[in-house]
Amino acid sequence: MKIQHFLAALLCCFISVSMLQAQSADQPWAVGLSVGKTAYQGDLGSSFFKPEKAFQGNVGLTFSRYLNPTFNIALNGSYGRYGFMQNDQDLSKKITSLNSHEGNFLTNKGQANIMLEFKFNNGWLLPVDFKLSPFLSAGLGAASYTAVDDRGNNNSDFILPVGGGLNYRINDMFNVYWQSTFAYTNGDSVDGVVTETENVFRFGSDDWWMNQVGIKMNIGKTLDSDGDGISDNKDTCPTVPGSVAFMGCPDSDGDGIEDSKDNCPAAAGIAMFGGCPDTDGDGVMDSEDSCPTKKGMAQFMGCPDTDSDGVADHKDNCPTVKGLKANMGCPIQKKVTPTKSTRTTSTRTTTPTYSTPTRTTTTTRTTKVVTTPVTKVVSSSTLSVFKEALDEVKFETGKSVIKTNSFTVLNKVVRIMNEDSAMRLNIEGYTDSQGADNNNLLLSQSRADAVKTYLTSKGISPMRMTATGFGEANPVADNATKEGRAKNRRVEIKAFY
Repeated sequence: MKIQHFLAALLCCFISVSMLQAQSADQPWAVGLSVGKTAYQGDLGSSFFKPEKAFQGNVGLTFSRYLNPTFNIALNGSYGRYGFMQNDQDLSKKITSLNSHEGNFLTNKGQANIMLEFKFNNGWLLPVDFKLSPFLSAGLGAASYTAVDDRGNNNSDFILPVGGGLNYRINDMFNVYWQSTFAYTNGDSVDGVVTETENVFRFGSDDWWMNQVGIKMNIGKTLDSDGDGISDNKDTCPTVPGSVAFMGCPDSDGDGIEDSKDNCPAAAGIAMFGGCPDTDGDGVMDSEDSCPTKKGMAQFMGCPDTDSDGVADHKDNCPTVKGLKANMGCPIQKKVTPTKSTRTTSTRTTTPTYSTPTRTTTTTRTTKVVTTPVTKVVSSSTLSVFKEALDEVKFETGKSVIKTNSFTVLNKVVRIMNEDSAMRLNIEGYTDSQGADNNNLLLSQSRADAVKTYLTSKGISPMRMTATGFGEANPVADNATKEGRAKNRRVEIKAFY
């Protein structure tokens, strides 16, 4: 009766553990049928590794449940013959004090056990999808014996089964398997020979070794939460639809780089720039390209230099004619020598009162005309606007993006330029001393360019403006303090005629 209660407890334990892991993998359940052979080892001898001994066959049934990639839990049962037939060699080793019968016995054995299986194809010893899956197992169970002849005893034992085996995956539904189980028993009377070690687990009691081959069928519903055709246990991103190529994770922009590794997941790009785009294909990614739609050069932050004079087109006042950097990309024009003007005096005729021949005298004078230029002075009201721009024009941190609250003062500059068509501007960009010198130089240049671009967008001719970056040169305050560095990060707008 105790054995029946124990078997019922095993079944309840198996069901409880299985329910805890009910959603952990595809088709988590498997049921198997097997046939096999049982070999005896005990007081009468051993039939281990002795094929000449009588075949003691059995049939088996197994239910297994996936727990995680490393472990399964299984409930196994079998029923079949269990016995022993001695030969002369065995008789010579028989315990002479216990030779109450010929040394043969035969029973029907039923057994059940719950086993924890350790799988080698767990992803770190062997690949999870490896077709051949070796495993080791150990557990606890019970066996019941019914005598077929008068030599065996009706008996029940607790057993400690240990073993291992191989699964071979035919497809997603079927596996064939071999399982070998050695059972230590706490009984020593089923063979009709009882020793003083009855009810003690020891090697040499009426132990048995069972080998089985069979077929298993996987059952259960595949869970695919995001509906991308990849089951949750194989899906690295189970709640977001993805692709097989990225183990179920998405590639939103379709550039072949999964979103988690894509610095620009919403814009198709290239691996060279971590998934970010380079629209014009000039080797400068768009986020760092001042001219993202025009193929240019890295030294000009992606902008072109059409005439190859070393001055980027957007800073070149003569972008199609090769010129000099010192002359804003334009060639030096020859100086025109000032011309001299000639003034001829009027002709005077003098007639004396006395009678003499009339004589006409003509006097010619050459006069050099000297023009004195008049220097136009920038008004104080204009200077005050430019001073306001120095304080109010701000940029996004580390970028050349003008903050929107700077547009008000820049629009004042636009109005002044529209009212005075002769005015020209020098736009100078500066940074503090934090960071690499070259990076600061590039940042100051791009910020000066940004101001020029804004003014140009409002209708001011780019020919009336120059934009130059000076990096951390010409500081107006101490870079050792936070306040000083803030003052040094500036754009100065200087007017001239």
